[in-house]
Amino acid sequence: MKHTKWYKDMVFYQIWPRSFKDGNGDGMGDLWGVYEKLDYIKALGFTAIWITPVVENGSGYDYHGYHAMNFSKVDHRLESDDVSLQTLVDAVHSHGMKLIVDFHYSDFWADPSKQQAPKAWAGMS
Repeated sequence: MKHTKWYKDMVFYQIWPRSFKDGNGDGMGDLWGVYEKLDYIKALGFTAIWITPVVENGSGYDYHGYHAMNFSKVDHRLESDDVSLQTLVDAVHSHGMKLIVDFHYSDFWADPSKQQAPKAWAGMS
């Protein structure tokens, strides 16, 4: 089987969810806001979306989620009853696009007192 580097042919639209679009009216961008703009992003010709980290983080609203505290839980400020991360993933795929969710883990492993990384990521370094 030939391995292709699919991402080389993709046209990415980068989104910082907290500053992109407020979908639920609380004054901060969220996944609902991204969800609402999928038709627009697709119409512009983009084939993939890259969003900054959406996991719980220790930096409050700054650094756009790059200070992860819990890799297995989406920041509650970004999800809603209507749109979860899984809802967004499914919607992006239904639009024929791919979704890349960024994350940062180097500080996580640099301090062994922090929580354990998920087992699936044990080989990453």
